[in-house]
Amino acid sequence: MSNKHFQVKGSQFTLTVLELYTSDLKAFEAQLKEKVQLAPKFFRFAPVVVDVKHLPLEQEIDFNALKNLLCQIELIPVAIRGAHLAWQPRIEAAQMAIMQSSGDGKESAINLKDAEKNAMQQKSCQEIRSQGSLLVTQPVRSGQQIYAQGGDLVVISSVSPGSELLADGNIHVYGTLRGRALAGVGGNDQSRIFCNSLEAELVAIAGQYKIFDDIASPEQGKAKQLYLKDGSLMISTLM
Repeated sequence: MSNKHFQVKGSQFTLTVLELYTSDLKAFEAQLKEKVQLAPKFFRFAPVVVDVKHLPLEQEIDFNALKNLLCQIELIPVAIRGAHLAWQPRIEAAQMAIMQSSGDGKESAINLKDAEKNAMQQKSCQEIRSQGSLLVTQPVRSGQQIYAQGGDLVVISSVSPGSELLADGNIHVYGTLRGRALAGVGGNDQSRIFCNSLEAELVAIAGQYKIFDDIASPEQGKAKQLYLKDGSLMISTLM
């Protein structure tokens, strides 16, 4: 009988990032509660990273109060990102992790893989890059995350539950779209999502999203395009 009771492994996860623009936690709490009320099931117990890179050094922030605030709203604070060096003892005193940024501001929001893992994923998925776009010719399996940086993502097969597609541009799925699909992750509100059959757990364009429960049943299981209109995520049938 083995004496091995656990093992430590590295993994990749997608985390929601809250970019903080004020140290006024009362104002932040009021706005955050409004946002959470729009999609309570999506936010409930969601792990979040708080990015404070926009706050000047002279602004005092109570990290203990921030942590307690997020917990009261039923979010799970994972780490602080973008903190000034002088703030780090207070972050540690609040028993929060400190996440380093690579400088492009994207790695925590979408958890980009390093070059070696990207190469392995591209090989296993038979991905083909052309002029910034990314073509995936095999089914996207549960647990996979594929990111088309700087262009469109095209999947000519189906996407499994528990997988995630991300693109700075458009997302095209010629099979059934399950899992999560986030287009315009860099903020491009002109991006669109196209799929032959919509059964997604979550869809988003430039940060505006809908979860499965928000997608009306007549829209599910049909060929659809998703786009933004006046700041709202719209779904229409493809003819």
